[in-house]
Amino acid sequence: RLEKAGSAELDNSWEKIPMFLDYFQLGYSHILMIDCDAAMSRPAVDIVGQMAQELDDSGKDVLLTECSGLILEGWGCLSAGCINAGVIMIKNTPWSIQFLHRLLDSASFGGVCEEFMRGRG
Repeated sequence: RLEKAGSAELDNSWEKIPMFLDYFQLGYSHILMIDCDAAMSRPAVDIVGQMAQELDDSGKDVLLTECSGLILEGWGCLSAGCINAGVIMIKNTPWSIQFLHRLLDSASFGGVCEEFMRGRG
């Protein structure tokens, strides 16, 4: 598990950030990370290629999903509008590399879901 100096272990989702950076150093143009509980249900469709093309056409560098409006029993914290890190695609650009470094530097233990579970959210 990833640890940050002076704090407890970070949630597993934070481990994706150094992995993105490692793959970018290997020269990949786009990286897609999908949690094991996600699935692509139309294998005949090049969804990954379409996602990469969407990033290229939009001029954006990061493709994320967000959770606002999602209602799942036991996951009430998701109604807070958090980012769902289960499916992320990032394009290898100087901006996205800087963004990932800044995001990792800002990592802290806790977050919306943990606050919610403690009854504060």
